[in-house]
Amino acid sequence: MLAKIQERMILARLNWYLENQNLLTEEQAGFQQNRSTMYQLTKLTQGIKRALNQQESVLAFFVDFSGAYDSIWRAKLIEKLKNMNIEGNMLV
Repeated sequence: MLAKIQERMILARLNWYLENQNLLTEEQAGFQQNRSTMYQLTKLTQGIKRALNQQESVLAFFVDFSGAYDSIWRAKLIEKLKNMNIEGNMLV
């Protein structure tokens, strides 16, 4: 239970920092507050409708990243976080 509380605290700090430094793109909606994956589905649907109305082709590419953290190259992740000026206790 203590680990879950600590995880939530770190996530809240990290999200706050990333949002305040504008380090998240609009496309990264699944983990942003008030932006669910439904946002992505809506954008995709609108894009398909627009393409169909203009008689254009549509290409969609889907990737499931569930469990990605378990197999990530942690040294590279820490390096990337340091490049984003995330340091100290946030990296521990």
